[in-house]
Amino acid sequence: MVQYASGSIKFSGLGSDTDFQALIDKLYTVESRQANQLLKWKADWQQRLEAFKQVRSEMLNLQTSLMSMGSMNKFLAKTCTSSEEKYVTAIANADALNGMYTIDVSQLAEQYSWSRNTNIYDKNDVICDDDAGGIFEYRYAGKTRKLVIPKGTTLQGLQNIINNDSQNPGVKVQLVTGQDGIIFQLQGKDTGSSNILVISNTTNLTCFGGNINLTEEKYKEEQNSMTLLKTTFASDDGEDIINPSATEYKTFVFTVDGKRKSISVPPQAKLKDLMKEINDWGAANIAGCKPRTGPPADGTGGNGENLAKLVFNGTDYNFVLSKRETYHGAGSYNDELLNVMDTNFSSKTASLFDSGPDRQYTVYVFKPDDDTSYPVTVTMSAGETLEDLANRLNSSGLLGLNSSARVMEEPAGSGYRLSVPPAATDDMWGMVLSQSFSSDQALIKNTDLTQAKTLTIRLCNSESSPQSNEVLKITMAAGAEYTVRDFINTINEGLGNKGKARLEADGSNFKVVIDTYTTTPRVTIEEGTLDTFKYELPKESSGLWQIQQGKNAHIKVNGWPSGDEVLEVASNNIAAGAVVDGLALTLRGTGEAVITVANDTEKITENVETFVQSINNLRTLLQSLTTWDEEKTQLDPDYADSQFEMQRGSVLTGNYGIQMLSSQFKTAVASSSLGCNHLVTDAAGVVTGDIFSSLSQIGITTNATKGHANYGLLEINYIDGKGGQKSLSTALTENPEAVARMFAVYGEGSSNNQELFQYHSHIDGIAKPGKYDVSYTVELDGNGDPYIATAFINGQPAKISGWQILLTEPNGDPARSIALDIYNMATGVEHKGTVSIKQGKINELLEMMDGTDGILGSGGTLKNLEKNYQTIIDNIEKKIKQEDDRLVKWWQTMDLKFSRLETVLSKYNSINDSLKTQIAQLGQSSST
Repeated sequence: MVQYASGSIKFSGLGSDTDFQALIDKLYTVESRQANQLLKWKADWQQRLEAFKQVRSEMLNLQTSLMSMGSMNKFLAKTCTSSEEKYVTAIANADALNGMYTIDVSQLAEQYSWSRNTNIYDKNDVICDDDAGGIFEYRYAGKTRKLVIPKGTTLQGLQNIINNDSQNPGVKVQLVTGQDGIIFQLQGKDTGSSNILVISNTTNLTCFGGNINLTEEKYKEEQNSMTLLKTTFASDDGEDIINPSATEYKTFVFTVDGKRKSISVPPQAKLKDLMKEINDWGAANIAGCKPRTGPPADGTGGNGENLAKLVFNGTDYNFVLSKRETYHGAGSYNDELLNVMDTNFSSKTASLFDSGPDRQYTVYVFKPDDDTSYPVTVTMSAGETLEDLANRLNSSGLLGLNSSARVMEEPAGSGYRLSVPPAATDDMWGMVLSQSFSSDQALIKNTDLTQAKTLTIRLCNSESSPQSNEVLKITMAAGAEYTVRDFINTINEGLGNKGKARLEADGSNFKVVIDTYTTTPRVTIEEGTLDTFKYELPKESSGLWQIQQGKNAHIKVNGWPSGDEVLEVASNNIAAGAVVDGLALTLRGTGEAVITVANDTEKITENVETFVQSINNLRTLLQSLTTWDEEKTQLDPDYADSQFEMQRGSVLTGNYGIQMLSSQFKTAVASSSLGCNHLVTDAAGVVTGDIFSSLSQIGITTNATKGHANYGLLEINYIDGKGGQKSLSTALTENPEAVARMFAVYGEGSSNNQELFQYHSHIDGIAKPGKYDVSYTVELDGNGDPYIATAFINGQPAKISGWQILLTEPNGDPARSIALDIYNMATGVEHKGTVSIKQGKINELLEMMDGTDGILGSGGTLKNLEKNYQTIIDNIEKKIKQEDDRLVKWWQTMDLKFSRLETVLSKYNSINDSLKTQIAQLGQSSST
């Protein structure tokens, strides 16, 4: 409070014998009551604001605690022990089944390496003294690097050039020092027989004693193909016997685009049998591969591309394992053009179609300079040719900015095909959407109200245009919208470990960037046991190099595979799920170990206790801020600094916002987990539902005894039968997985009527956790075949596609994006059931707090209350300032008034004194 002070020295009461200063002070005290009330009011609101900050802090602690155990892998802890850690160690996650796993390691994985057999005296020795410089060229994991080595380069300089190469595909030079000098060693970083390392050229490098001369190359290795050179075949009929053994099975092992396949070849198997199995696998696993009919080398009989082929070389036939790159652009093609690209034509002048109306062919082209895609459409008439289509696309003037349509001849003159690859760009890592967004809650809309739009995401690499591997399609219904965050979550769910979408700063806004994790697509053939086809390193004729061939680890799991067969894995560090669900293995030596997996009940109990304590910490704080204390001492208003000191309530007693927040949390904690169902036994004795769906079922309840120290807090019952409840210990003994699911399951879909339909999929962030009604009817068509006539999910008409139904609209419906597979095809009845998207307690609470509109978000409950309270405080401060200004003026006015009064009184006092003196003098005069 501002106090008034005069700029002069003044002594009140000297002229009138009255202390006017004390009088003004008393009046000021009365006049300041409103200002003092405002100060107390401001203090009240500041205490409320600080209380909300305490709540925010405790909720952040709760959020951190819950996030530390917010998945099944984090919550459902497992113990994992090995009987022989010198052979195998393991880590188990929630997907691992409890039990014992016998792991037999017969071979560890090794990487390729080339070591020079002769020593070099010193690392500073010059190894290139030719004026033209030297060449060091090698091939690793399908990629060739040719490095120019300047004159005067030392051995250590060569090491630095190779190791620090920005395009190093994954090799490392080591200089191994021994008693006779230094050995140069080049080693691949990855183990496995497919990560082949070959040094092919050491021109003018004196330390290597001349150039490398590779002989006995079994395969010609190219980017996307492996051609067998040492063995050829007289015909293309595939009748050659490739496993001459009468009893022994052999293996043929290969990798395409990172997907590895081992084929068991039976005794007396023929080449065509192996090729059919290769091509059938390719059709199911590799984009663009569709087996053709006819002999192995025949290009007739259907569209598509075989992985395994027999290619005529002018004399006989070579076995080739190759993947044709079919470019689908940086966008996509319409169905008409895609069909043309996948069709094999007999000649360049073959007609696209012979009769009928004109047809339109559209390609969506990516323009890298401004990150946009646009359509190029041409119209073709009957009788026009494949070459006409290519020319028309190119002459459009638009396609040439980014790509060029051309007619490509198939291998061995087997026909022609249209190709429209995008032009190469400097850097195609990832794909950046051109639109900029203000936040992750901004909307991405399909403004077309008549048809759906599809975004296609494909793997890219840094050396060429986008590859043909289709990774993910996201379809947005007509008029649909996503938030940017939903969009990112959907992409990441679909990409899995192939890539990740993220927000990247774009000035004051953000762009969605999609980084793809992929190596250059390639084809490799591995060691295997099929002599004719197994991979063998070429020989280095000088004999000056010691070559270690890369190997896959060989293991058996619980005795499988049987006999001489083994499981081959490229690494000694085997990820969870790669061989055994939920079990990550580290191979350390050859031998047998027994891995024992069990639930870590102690850790799971600790997780439950942490959950309860974190909830109780928040509840305790809320209780302390809202309590009513009948025994609290109430201060007199004249001595209290705030209204709270004059009442028995606490700082947030009766506060509507905190009551709403507290009630919201209590309801979420006490209710059943979203999407969960209580156990039900039908008339046939079939039990369905979730074993545990609420905290009370595992012995966690709220203390409702008033006056108890734990009143209002969660308590864990550890004793069976106490209060008629099951204990946590018993629940964990009966089914720890069910306990963990109730807490930590996230986005798990399930059908509650599996004889009718089964859950297929949903998009995370679009479909919300909960239970939704499903109904459908089946009718017969004109041929007497059944089909789905009507289908509803959550009361909304679902899209019908064969025997699958999908809810695509309306926007905002909590069941949107749920897809179901229909199994019961009975007609004449309406089939009814429910589908659930399950979410455990931890993730339900996290979702309440998370996001812009979550309790902790910028638009959430706490932030809005804090903003409102700060606004109130700011307004009170304005009023206090106004009161301060008024009191300053009041003080000045009062001071002047009383100063004038004192002057008048002083005058009259002087007159009075003068009169008294005169009267006294008159009395003296009369007496004389």
